[in-house]
Amino acid sequence: RVVKAIRPLRQLAIGVVRAMQSMFWVLVLTFVCLYSLAILTTRMIGWGQILDDPDAIPKETQEMFATMEDSMFTLFAFMNGHEWHKVRPLLDLLPWTKPLFVAFTICGSWALLSV
Repeated sequence: RVVKAIRPLRQLAIGVVRAMQSMFWVLVLTFVCLYSLAILTTRMIGWGQILDDPDAIPKETQEMFATMEDSMFTLFAFMNGHEWHKVRPLLDLLPWTKPLFVAFTICGSWALLSV
């Protein structure tokens, strides 16, 4: 009742609800991106398909991408700028993966989370 009685408070409540609807779609888009890239990273890094010799991938890095849940959490941490030091051995082993992870970080943290 109070929200209906005070016009500015009502407009504020409507604005918050509309913002939540937009936030929901940003979360859906973020989840879809994380999920699809987690499939790729789990297969390529976690299962060792990125190299002919899967044992060449450092164990700590391979454990970060061992399952879908681990891959999604690791990618989410990358979006927020955490845990880069743990994947550094992989980036040194395969230098061509650096631009891929940088592109993911730019897309994830700057584009998705800025919306």
